[in-house]
Amino acid sequence: MGSPECHPLPRRTVLVIDDDAAIRELVEQVLTRHGFAVLQAADGAQGLEVYEAHDVDMVLLDLSMPGLPGEAVLQLLLERHPDARVVLFTGFADDDTPFLGARAILHKPFPLDELVERVREVLGEQEQG
Repeated sequence: MGSPECHPLPRRTVLVIDDDAAIRELVEQVLTRHGFAVLQAADGAQGLEVYEAHDVDMVLLDLSMPGLPGEAVLQLLLERHPDARVVLFTGFADDDTPFLGARAILHKPFPLDELVERVREVLGEQEQG
């Protein structure tokens, strides 16, 4: 039997909830290139459904969406899953906006390397090398 150290870590799954398809696609491309599995949802209600149906390690959530807004999605998600790891996306909040229970906040437009760094931080992964 080999030790667990001999096997690579399983791919971590990130759910991207954003009404902007271009943002979802870009985030998926970047995170996939860095070894993450990515699921997408176009709105808050769909995002909650996808989260419940899959083994999701982390959520990237847009605060400003039509229908069920990001704050409501975050609240529902944390009520059902208090340990959920959520990072918020926003183009509107100031730097001192509280995280509302999320692990971090990214202000749009954000550098892609910052996105990857934040995802790794929240998932507790350190880049080797």
